[in-house]
Amino acid sequence: MDTRYAVLLLAVMLSACGGGGETQTAPVAPTPPVAADPWEDVVAALEAHAVDDLSLVVGDATGERFRFEKGAFRITDERAIASASKWLTGATIVTLVEQGLMSLDDRPQDYLSYWTSDPGDWRSRITLEQLLSFTAGFHRPPGEAGCIGNEAYTMQSCVAEWYEIGVDAEPGTTYYYGPVHMQVAAAMAEIATGQPWREVVELTVALPLGLASTRFEGNNPRAAGAAISSAIDYAAFLQAQLAGELLPAGFDDLAAERLSGLQIVSRPAAIDGNNVDWYYGLGVWRECSEPIWSAECEAQTRVSSPGAFGWYPWLDLDNGYYAVLAMEEAVTLLSSPASDSVELGITLQPMIIAALRQTTN
Repeated sequence: MDTRYAVLLLAVMLSACGGGGETQTAPVAPTPPVAADPWEDVVAALEAHAVDDLSLVVGDATGERFRFEKGAFRITDERAIASASKWLTGATIVTLVEQGLMSLDDRPQDYLSYWTSDPGDWRSRITLEQLLSFTAGFHRPPGEAGCIGNEAYTMQSCVAEWYEIGVDAEPGTTYYYGPVHMQVAAAMAEIATGQPWREVVELTVALPLGLASTRFEGNNPRAAGAAISSAIDYAAFLQAQLAGELLPAGFDDLAAERLSGLQIVSRPAAIDGNNVDWYYGLGVWRECSEPIWSAECEAQTRVSSPGAFGWYPWLDLDNGYYAVLAMEEAVTLLSSPASDSVELGITLQPMIIAALRQTTN
């Protein structure tokens, strides 16, 4: 090979490789920043809360989206849920209405043979709708429940005793958050179905939804406050309503507020103590973010049923999600777990909405 040709070929080869013995490297794309956990604000608020043992389950119509367990509280633990039982009772009876076994216009005398039909007696004017909305005229607080929950009675014999005690106001004129109303409604459901209350709830709601940890126990359970459940069970109960699998036709009846124009005689401290003006449906609260109920509140559809021990479930139709904030704390003269959990829930709600939007987008 000609020497000059060889030198020229070598120069061309070196030029193609970068020349001068230097090796070129492809540019490296910058590493994108790691996205912040969309739930970190929710977790931080739960971690900072004074209660050591609690859990939270959040989901939408398709299923669970987030879960959190703090301390010794597991979402599968069976717990006493106190007044969160009211939602179970309301949903059970409204389901019976959907099935045609009962009507919201029914009266106790339609089922209970001893109940008066005398139009001059206020007791004859009570409707099932008023019983479920606590507007039937019984002004008795939970601490004056009498035979309710006493296993020496059946639900039927206990309600017969309350019939003799009578009402304290004309039905449909006042709201009073007390246990007698739902006990009468549950007694009516027992006659309508031919089953004890614990089985009515099991057959109507728990078994169809696969709620293995949700139940009432005994022959005279407090329909307004004695249920047992787990956070994961209650989440499934809420998801079924959000997805239209439970109460496909009756949810609007359940959630419609019934307090407009009525005298509110008694509401729980969890509501009044948090400076919110929630109204009541059939076993559920219609939440409102304003201190006074307004047309804006009427347009919102967020329902809930807080319990005395801190169990706080809610369903937000406007933002398409449900949440169960679960705890079981002792009620003392110096503490109100229900008020504390509602306060925490109100704090969490905008954080949850933001997290859901971020994870969806």
